[in-house]
Amino acid sequence: MKYIQFTKNGIHWFEHRYVWTQANGDIPKGMQIHHINGDKQDNRLENLRMVSSSENNEMKQLGKGYTYRPHLKKRQYEAIIRRGGVYKSIGSFGTPCGAYMAHRTYFI
Repeated sequence: MKYIQFTKNGIHWFEHRYVWTQANGDIPKGMQIHHINGDKQDNRLENLRMVSSSENNEMKQLGKGYTYRPHLKKRQYEAIIRRGGVYKSIGSFGTPCGAYMAHRTYFI
């Protein structure tokens, strides 16, 4: 899935960056606008947050951000993050969606 792009007043924009700047002002150098739910076309302000380049890269590397743990009884999906090469559990959830959203919102 690709980012939505457009041109306004001769300036090329990525829609998520445009939405952010209209609500919050300029994006400082070295910062990026992250889609919380991972959907690059969901550019609602409540789905966007500003993160450092390293945080954004870390979230991309983790992919879905959870793993299936069949040995757990009811909460079989464990949300995980990686910091400095070390994995850390955020918690266990009953659904993949719950674990995914916990991972996506952990950095907020």
